Amino acid sequence: MIRLISLITLCVAAPLLQAGLVESQCGGKAEDAVVKDFENGLPKMLEPRLADKSAIRLLLPVKKETYYCELSGIDGDTLTFSTLREAGVDSVSGKTLWGAMGPKHKLKPGELPPAGVAQWFDVPRCKPDIVVSLAAWLVSKKQPMIANAKLAEFSRTNTALKSEIDDWLCAKHGWTKPASGLALTETHDFESALDGVLLLTPEAAAARLTELDKTAKHALKDLYTARGDGKGNFGTRKKTPTLPLETLRSRLSRYEKAFKGTTMGEAARIKMEITALTETVDADLKLITENKLRAERLEMDEKFKEAGEIYEALLRGDPENMNLLMLAATAFYKGGGLKDSGNNCEHPDNLKKAQGFYEAMLRRMPRMLSAMNYLGSIHQGLGAKDKAKGYFNEVLKLGDPEKDKANRDYATKCIANMK
Repeated sequence: MIRLISLITLCVAAPLLQAGLVESQCGGKAEDAVVKDFENGLPKMLEPRLADKSAIRLLLPVKKETYYCELSGIDGDTLTFSTLREAGVDSVSGKTLWGAMGPKHKLKPGELPPAGVAQWFDVPRCKPDIVVSLAAWLVSKKQPMIANAKLAEFSRTNTALKSEIDDWLCAKHGWTKPASGLALTETHDFESALDGVLLLTPEAAAARLTELDKTAKHALKDLYTARGDGKGNFGTRKKTPTLPLETLRSRLSRYEKAFKGTTMGEAARIKMEITALTETVDADLKLITENKLRAERLEMDEKFKEAGEIYEALLRGDPENMNLLMLAATAFYKGGGLKDSGNNCEHPDNLKKAQGFYEAMLRRMPRMLSAMNYLGSIHQGLGAKDKAKGYFNEVLKLGDPEKDKANRDYATKCIANMK
């Protein structure tokens, strides 16, 4: 009897000992079932995060357009995403702020873009079965390299599963597993500045560098284009930067890291070119910093027009710099001298200058409620009541009662003060 029980135990245990990555981490389920359960379970997984008001965002391709969206509702298996538009810049971090504006999109879990879904799952904070289920789902959506990146990150803290992970990835990629296993390769995305890892064979690593070398060539060309002219007096050059200089500086500093191991990334000539480009950008940034200090001192002395003119001059040399744009607009706005509860002004020319800058902000950031309020106040001060009301009413229409309370309250107050 004891021998019979032992035999039964061995028969049951044998499949578990031979189980692959998915079966071992997902309760013995077949991979097809794991993929199906993961996809169908996405709405329930996201509900707690939606309740906590966590930002669940993705890029959503719709026909020829691509929308940046945020999850705003879940109804059964239907996910609603609101289109986001630029709403401002955080004064501390410098990061873009976003707000809902535009069409809403209703999607079933199977219609979600895989790359966007993958970004919602931070591997170190996920349970093993979730990471493995996500990887299996990504492969089913023909995204094996994104699945690879997730499992490579997972393998860093789950070394006991490394062999199983290698076996599974080799099967999905169609690779022959090396005797020493797959090698962990660090990655750095040039556009997003995000670090990552992949598990690769020597052949796959070489193929990756070949493709990355092509990207490096295009990236260097784009850096030269983004720089514009580096010679001549700042603010008078024919070709101006097409990126904010701070952003350009960041990309230049990361070029070698992003393309490490490629012919372009390792070439001494290219490194010298990057250094030379960086030096011209640094010189401009130094000039901007010094002159911003001059402008700030003028503002402290309430010489707002003079400060605005400095910001305006700096903006000609760094035209994509939203911070300079806001500083110029604010200085001229303060120099307008609004009075009589905002219904009149002392210096209309300054207000008109500010108007142009705030309109430029709205072209770049269509949901910037503060810019709408400033434009409303400018038109109110210049006596154009109908235009002023139009901006204030747009703030009340677009603004969220909770998130945008300050802007809504300001618009309501200004409408009440109109004469």
